[in-house]
Amino acid sequence: MASVSRATYRKCQACNDIHEVSAWPRECLEQFKRKRSELPAPFIRSDGMDAIMNHANGLMYDSRSAYERGVRDAGCEIVGSEKIEPKARPVLSDRELKQDIKTAMDQVEARL
Repeated sequence: MASVSRATYRKCQACNDIHEVSAWPRECLEQFKRKRSELPAPFIRSDGMDAIMNHANGLMYDSRSAYERGVRDAGCEIVGSEKIEPKARPVLSDRELKQDIKTAMDQVEARL
C-alpha cells in the first residue's frame, strides 16, 4: 500500500487566503517578516509582584491583574504608564541660533 501524503493548509494572516504550508507564497512571507520586531524576544510582563495595598479599597494584592481590576472596580484609573509623545523642537537656522545665543548671553551679563 502506497503512503499518501496530505498537504497541510493554513489561513494566511497577511492576505486572509488559505495556502499550502509547504508552498507558502513569497509575498506573504515578506509581509510577515516586516511585522516582526527587531528585539530578540517578546516582552513578558509577569503577573506576580510584591504585595501592595490598593488605597482605593484598602486591600492587599500580590497579583498585578487583580490589583488593576480592584482599581477599576473602585472607579479609579492607574496613571503614569501612558506613552508620552516627544515634543517637536524648532529647527533654527545658523543666523537664528547665533542671535538666540547672543540674546541669552546678554541676559546673563545683565544679571551680573
